[in-house]
Amino acid sequence: VRPSLMYAFSEPCPHCNGIGRVLSNESVAMKIERWFKRARVDSEFNRFQLIVNPKVGDVLTNGNGERLRSLTKKLKVKVDLIRDTTVHPAEFRVLAGERELDVTNRYSPS
Repeated sequence: VRPSLMYAFSEPCPHCNGIGRVLSNESVAMKIERWFKRARVDSEFNRFQLIVNPKVGDVLTNGNGERLRSLTKKLKVKVDLIRDTTVHPAEFRVLAGERELDVTNRYSPS
């Protein structure tokens, strides 16, 4: 018997002491990777600022930054990682170009 998918890809909510569930940091990191793959296909931008919760930032850099570095090298984009404690762990924001246009929702799945 395995745990349900909800429990496999989520963790107890830190704000309500586990009554609810939120996406795990690993699941958010995978969601970000998929976002950048979609954005690279349709976007005219190749430089981004990624704003995430510090815990998600730690997953993306996993100590030495290899995961994020591998993604940026594969997609040929530049991503500046910004850790922001005010961002909810299950959310992220992406700004693009010199004008720092918020494009987070533009490449999210419908």
